[in-house]
Amino acid sequence: VIFAFDDWLSNMPNQLVAWTQSGRQYFSEYGPDGRRYCKMYAPPVRDARANRAKRVWGGRSVILRQDDAIPDGICDPQECPQYQTGQC
Repeated sequence: VIFAFDDWLSNMPNQLVAWTQSGRQYFSEYGPDGRRYCKMYAPPVRDARANRAKRVWGGRSVILRQDDAIPDGICDPQECPQYQTGQC
């Protein structure tokens, strides 16, 4: 077997994902330090005049998840409520 890349994650990518009816809610990605981080999409910017979400070129930005369940953005399946309930 010959692998195309020296980086293991480029050859065998994997991630944990929690889905909703409208798409991905939370997802994990590895950082440059080798740790898995829990990420989410930034809330949409609302247009006050039109009373709807403003369309952003290139899609919404990706941010670290920082809420009561995951305060530091580090993906730890043992502490994640979505993983523990089987949603991820």
